[in-house]
Amino acid sequence: MLLTFFKSVKVELIWRRSWETHRQAKMAIFEYINGLFYNPRRRRSVLTGKSPVVFERNLA
Repeated sequence: MLLTFFKSVKVELIWRRSWETHRQAKMAIFEYINGLFYNPRRRRSVLTGKSPVVFERNLA
């Protein structure tokens, strides 16, 4: 799972752009993690195409 995370960051963010400062790069990675990668409404293949919110709701 951890390897998948770093691969996703590289493919979806780092390899697509460049930044003028180290701080800009850090902020972009922070926003990626908090806004896209860990989006609780994004569907996950490991959860049979359901978002974590829907998956947990079905467990309750």
